Amino acid sequence: MHADEILAEHFVFGVDIENYGGRGIRHQGLLQERLRSIIEAAAHEAGLDPSGWKIQGEGDRQYVALPGGADLTRVVGTFVRALDDRLRLHNEDHSASLELRARIAMHCDVFAPAAFGTAGPAFDEVARLLAARPAGQALERDRDATLVLLVSPEVFRKVVRSDLASLRERDFTEIRVPHPDRGYDRTAHMHLPRPHPHHPGDAPSPEPPAQAAPQGPPPGISISGDGHRGLAIDNTVGGDLTIQVSEAAKADPHAEGMTAFRHHDYEEATDQLRRAAAQATTPQDAAGLRFRLALALLHGQRPRLQRRPTIQRTERELGKVLALDPDHAGALLLWAIIKQDYYEMNGFDYTGPPPERMVAALVRAPLGRGPAELAAEIVEHVPAWDNPIWSSLRVRIAAPPGQGG
Repeated sequence: MHADEILAEHFVFGVDIENYGGRGIRHQGLLQERLRSIIEAAAHEAGLDPSGWKIQGEGDRQYVALPGGADLTRVVGTFVRALDDRLRLHNEDHSASLELRARIAMHCDVFAPAAFGTAGPAFDEVARLLAARPAGQALERDRDATLVLLVSPEVFRKVVRSDLASLRERDFTEIRVPHPDRGYDRTAHMHLPRPHPHHPGDAPSPEPPAQAAPQGPPPGISISGDGHRGLAIDNTVGGDLTIQVSEAAKADPHAEGMTAFRHHDYEEATDQLRRAAAQATTPQDAAGLRFRLALALLHGQRPRLQRRPTIQRTERELGKVLALDPDHAGALLLWAIIKQDYYEMNGFDYTGPPPERMVAALVRAPLGRGPAELAAEIVEHVPAWDNPIWSSLRVRIAAPPGQGG
């Protein structure tokens, strides 16, 4: 037997595009290309390296075999959640003709390389799971769902029941997968991800807690007056009565907003910084506050994971910053990262100059003290490890003076 014909066990999965046959040829090609990029992006987000995957395509399906040593808890948990997120992002920005909804099936079994790809039961089992009627019915019933996951009993036992993956046993429903014409009848476990009800930056601010009713004066003390012409206090208890009247401390949204921002309390920071920016007395102060507001709106997550409304709100704030200060280094850098991370990496169109041109001058020249401090805030509050501009900033602010260019 040739070395590359060794029979080995692999973790395999397959992805099937829902309603693929109902699209035209051009749209089918676009959906195949988009699904491939979504799978790769989700893999990177889950800490997986798709460059080592064995991939074979079949029309509306893509089959993948992972190399030995892959972290299966990331595949079953983090990767599935990231894939669902990216499918939702795609569907928010495309019409129904380019909608992407998918079935994904996972299994552990053996195969060996063969003339037409592989020989062995691994991918045959995945194909049967993808064709399971309950999976299609689940997507038909729930139009908000973008993905349904099916795992074989082997994956359920080895990975899900380990309690090491983010998806647990309670997240799955046991189903039957009969294929009478093939003499096949097995159980599987199905999971239907739910949309995140409170995605950072999109959820409304929580209602303030109810204020307790003001308490009256203690027994024996009566207070009267209209607040304008005088105050009368009658003490029928006896003894000394000391009254201290102090003016309530005046709220300072600038200080409170910056404190919340530095402590990564983005909900409070967003509220206070918006108020402070509206009260700013100089363009410089207003620009600085609106820049921090734009950072806070991303809630400590990279642009690629955000919903379109959050990105639009952030871009509006950056536009206001640049209207006040067209050369504001922080706004230019952050907007370039958003274009690169949200638009380009998700395959979305955008208007205006490309991100590299927006920050060309900042990239070529050494960062002065002010721009370096703004870049450090971006690196701290908007982690985007594999984004080229973000990675470059991280290296430059960490380099000794004179070595960051």
